[in-house]
Amino acid sequence: MRTKGSTAAVTSHEELLSLADRLATVYATYQGAEEVFAPDALFDVNVPTWRFQVEGPEAFFSWLKGYSPDGYGIRIVRATPTASGFVVELEGEYSPHGHDLYFRNLLLCEVRDGRITELVFYCTGDWDAETRARQLAEAPMVNR
Repeated sequence: MRTKGSTAAVTSHEELLSLADRLATVYATYQGAEEVFAPDALFDVNVPTWRFQVEGPEAFFSWLKGYSPDGYGIRIVRATPTASGFVVELEGEYSPHGHDLYFRNLLLCEVRDGRITELVFYCTGDWDAETRARQLAEAPMVNR
């Protein structure tokens, strides 16, 4: 992971939860990225069968808008502090062309001076209604 600027990380659980909440809001609405991300933040995007990197929140959110111009329904499953930031697990939904899609993301966030400087993004890919029904019927789940 690269480091730029100060090494001051988020120091309290409250700050972590606030930043995770603000991250989820930016993801859902595309509003307020400049308050959550450093201008030169690195986004390391890992999607099924592909990986790429972009620099700056504008580039990352431009990519997300390509899938859902109107934003996403996002729910934080959990946020866990790390030595230099946090990990947040998200569930999301959106409806391109009237088709409901579901996804899960895991975001590893490096934080400096109260802003995310690096975000490593992992996504399950989009699950349509058929895939969700198949997963529910066939995949063993301890906690549904």
